[in-house]
Amino acid sequence: GADLPDATSIPEVLGGAGVLVGPDDVPGWAEALVRLLTDDAHRAERAAAGRSRAAHYTDAAAAVALAEAYREAARDPAPR
Repeated sequence: GADLPDATSIPEVLGGAGVLVGPDDVPGWAEALVRLLTDDAHRAERAAAGRSRAAHYTDAAAAVALAEAYREAARDPAPR
């Protein structure tokens, strides 16, 4: 597992489709890049998973999520 800060959204966005490497993990980056460059099956799997994951991020999906966030905020307004 990558040593990523808890506040990062990268794991959520990747949804398992990508390879997580901590920002200071130089050996981890080298290993991940070498594998992507030399392992055709792994590269193809990551590419297909990435395309599948990206399909979830559409304008329509964003609009639905935003509308739901507004509905939730209207039901339970934050204390002032």
